[in-house]
Amino acid sequence: MAKDTSIEVGSFIAIGEPPLPDHIEEREVSFSTEDGATVKGILCQPKNIPVTQKALFLYEIEGHTNGGSVTVISRRYADLGIASLRIDFSGHGKRKDEWERYSPQSMLHDATVSLNWLDEEFPEIDKTMLCGFSTGGGIAILLREMDDRISKSCLLYPVLSFKNNFIAAAYDDEDLLFPLELWDGATPWRAHEFTKEKLEASLKKDKPFSLSAHTYGANFIKGCKEVSEAGDITRALLNSGEVKSPTPLTVIQGTHDICVPHPLARIYYSWGKAVKAPFRLVSMKYMDHFVAPQWKKSVLHQFRKAALQSPEEFKPNHTVVSLRPQKKGFLDLETQLRLAKDLDHVRLNV
Repeated sequence: MAKDTSIEVGSFIAIGEPPLPDHIEEREVSFSTEDGATVKGILCQPKNIPVTQKALFLYEIEGHTNGGSVTVISRRYADLGIASLRIDFSGHGKRKDEWERYSPQSMLHDATVSLNWLDEEFPEIDKTMLCGFSTGGGIAILLREMDDRISKSCLLYPVLSFKNNFIAAAYDDEDLLFPLELWDGATPWRAHEFTKEKLEASLKKDKPFSLSAHTYGANFIKGCKEVSEAGDITRALLNSGEVKSPTPLTVIQGTHDICVPHPLARIYYSWGKAVKAPFRLVSMKYMDHFVAPQWKKSVLHQFRKAALQSPEEFKPNHTVVSLRPQKKGFLDLETQLRLAKDLDHVRLNV
């Protein structure tokens, strides 16, 4: 019988990871939302040391609670005394039947309800850290603006704008930071999946929106447009909103990301610096929209740093990380797949 050697691109970070160790506990949890949905997730916490922090993990558009980055980082956090909850969004994991409910609004609602659950589970810990990945990173920024229970945030290649990324093809060039042709060249995955035809079918004809691993209702695209028209994720990134004092935010972004454009992160970081936002940008030179084994140590270091740093230690600077030797920093997807032997299937998590 042939061995199943399939892998998701988002699981490269899990290559070489051991099974769940005895000193860490993971258990499935579920709780209801006001609109009748049921959030399902996995709570990860240490067994033998006190829990000193709590964190909420929000994954990418094609992700799941056992995805590579969220699982690896949540278990590393457990070693630091951090209990973390990683949740399935509607249409994902054990919530596949809710695919029509999926939207930025439903994600934000589920994240808020998850904060409530963490508060009940760990009442002695006042605030929650946010860990967001790609699309989940964008939701984390929206949540950070509106909820004062956030202690800090660490985001891996987050979507920083729906207008200038996912639904760029729904706008004229003069409405975008740069012409669509430039964005298409910088983010070929987005250009292929979020075409003008697909976007208009959802916006004007209520057609479902399909990606490689999931199909969502039209409300996903309509919800992105609604957020965009209300000021986009950018406004939440640079404005404190309902929160009196915005908390430290670390953004980890690869310079060769084919899904989320690094130039956008650079622009928003410069704007954040101008308004003295607590925004730290970590540019991984040549890294793409996945954590190859060569980048694992660096990415984990940044998540550890974000978790353990006090607000007083946080410095809103721009750090560029290069591998040594530099030429090994960039490994395109084809090269990475050749290095990981006998792979039958690859799915890109965004």
